[in-house]
Amino acid sequence: MTMANQQPLSLRDVLDLFKAIRQDDPEFPSQQIHALLFIASKGETSVQEVGEAVGFGRSAASRIVWVLYNRHGFVKIAEDGLDRRIKRVSLTEKGKRFVHRVLTSTNPSL
Repeated sequence: MTMANQQPLSLRDVLDLFKAIRQDDPEFPSQQIHALLFIASKGETSVQEVGEAVGFGRSAASRIVWVLYNRHGFVKIAEDGLDRRIKRVSLTEKGKRFVHRVLTSTNPSL
């Protein structure tokens, strides 16, 4: 499941998503929420693209992705097939369920 085939989210939708995620985990940092939603919207992306979307450098983006992987189990990380230096990131089933649950809690029509 990706958000890529959905209608663009309004600012209200994004704020509702942040609020719903924070209700689930009040300590969930906004940078991780932003990264998680970006990864969900892309389906698969690189750590560098996550950093560009969230507004951080590659090392900060790597740390954010690592937390989403190691602490939450929301993403999986794989080496790019053409360039081993590039790390590809996508949602795990747990991550997909979490994003879907949050999206449907804020917009039941999804």
